[in-house]
Amino acid sequence: MEQWLKTMTGSMCVITILMHLLPQGKFTKYVRFYAGLLLFLIAVRPILNVFTGEGGFERLLQMEFLREESYDMETFAIGMEELKDDRIARAYQEELRRQIREMTASYGLEPVEILFEVDEADPYRVKKIEISVWELKDTRQSDALKEELFTLYMVDKKDIVITGRR
Repeated sequence: MEQWLKTMTGSMCVITILMHLLPQGKFTKYVRFYAGLLLFLIAVRPILNVFTGEGGFERLLQMEFLREESYDMETFAIGMEELKDDRIARAYQEELRRQIREMTASYGLEPVEILFEVDEADPYRVKKIEISVWELKDTRQSDALKEELFTLYMVDKKDIVITGRR
């Protein structure tokens, strides 16, 4: 009985410290749920020992911890996948910006600003391109650039806007 009381008191202290150390966010409710479950299981341990025999409670608790750990690993893996996808999408967009800058310069235009819009469902599909150049002397340059951007990125010509600053 004395060991049970020490375990209960120690667990409450550890959980309280853990709750104060965690930043407020989406995991707080999960930690609070599992902490409550753990405290409940510790509180009813003497009753469970009567029904399951000595050691049954530990096996039950161990299984619950393994389930929680498995869930945490799945959540972590999904988060890593999203992070990886986000980094790849950003790198793709930077490369796209570099290519458009080079294409614009190859037509004798000096790009000031390059903006593009990507599809939310597919971050690798460009929906709209806006290029601002210093000086747009001849519309043939911009028309040829639009044609090349259309061919390369499959962006509708009406969604490719090239404007001059002067």
